[in-house]
Amino acid sequence: HRSGVLQEDELHQLEAALMLLMRLISALASYLDVTLPFPCSGGRGLREVSSAVEAATAASGVRERHRRSSTKGLAYLARPRAPAGAPQWVLPCVQNPFTRQWHHFGVYDKICTSEFAAVLRLVDQDLLRLCSCQGVTCCETSGTLQLLAALLSAEELGCMSPP
Repeated sequence: HRSGVLQEDELHQLEAALMLLMRLISALASYLDVTLPFPCSGGRGLREVSSAVEAATAASGVRERHRRSSTKGLAYLARPRAPAGAPQWVLPCVQNPFTRQWHHFGVYDKICTSEFAAVLRLVDQDLLRLCSCQGVTCCETSGTLQLLAALLSAEELGCMSPP
């Protein structure tokens, strides 16, 4: 296979890992009572995410633009082989509060796009925020999994005021 092209099983594993990662980050933020700088969808289903996007859009006062493209920024995992009426799932996405746009982990033709890397950097900023709230010092250049490991191995994980 071509370099950088994901095989079908690798693509499925990547999608599953992203959903689990985003759910974990969302759950940790909720548990630690921390507002993430770049909120994430958490890998929820289409209906749940659409409702959250609509609520966030209404709060930001751009409801009309949202109605015209209610699913902009969401990447669907609908498979042609899915039976009719089966639910569609949404790849996890991250909102940039400065632009009020949702960015998804872009995979085109089984290749991770530059948007994928950009969203991963936003997720890293979320993890850095969680780490700093727990008194964990991390290098800004640490990778996503390194940041997650540092956070989960924090001695005082969950303390209201860590040392």
